[in-house]
Amino acid sequence: EIAMSIGDVASADKEYEKAIANGIDVNVLAPSYLRAMFMARKHRELLKFLEDNKVLNEENLAIASVFQLLIELENENRDSAKPMLDQIAGQDKFADLASFAQAILLTDAGQTQDALKKLNEINNSARIQPEVLFAQGRLQLGQRQFDEALSSFQEFDKIIPNYFPVQLFQAQCLVEARKMVEAEAVVSKLLQ
Repeated sequence: EIAMSIGDVASADKEYEKAIANGIDVNVLAPSYLRAMFMARKHRELLKFLEDNKVLNEENLAIASVFQLLIELENENRDSAKPMLDQIAGQDKFADLASFAQAILLTDAGQTQDALKKLNEINNSARIQPEVLFAQGRLQLGQRQFDEALSSFQEFDKIIPNYFPVQLFQAQCLVEARKMVEAEAVVSKLLQ
């Protein structure tokens, strides 16, 4: 958890593996472990973990389905993502996860403002807050709402600092908003 809190997702991933190997209940670690694997781009390992762990509770399976969906979307596998998206969006047990999937569907339908409203409704979701903030920031950036996007990315950074994609989007926001001094600071940090 300390490694995640400083943005060292690779170390966090390894420590979660060790904890599970040493007998920690998988359901206790699953949300954080799934996030660490996803952020470390260990997609195959994440999918194998889900395949190998048949003891995940209903909540963790729902969270896992969101990370599976994000993997499919990141890999631009829209055909594989669509049934997963519909399933997550249509379930009613975990409203935050359903709303997140609905926001993706709204985005795909070109209804960006409605998607942003949907994401705002779930902004403080304990289950997927970083993912909500990331999606929100990307949508805001696409709408040229630079200050709002920067705010979303900064909120993400408070939860998980130093995540490279977020830093890139922060730099892009600052450059497009013509805040060059601030942009230079972010870019120099990225170059390190």
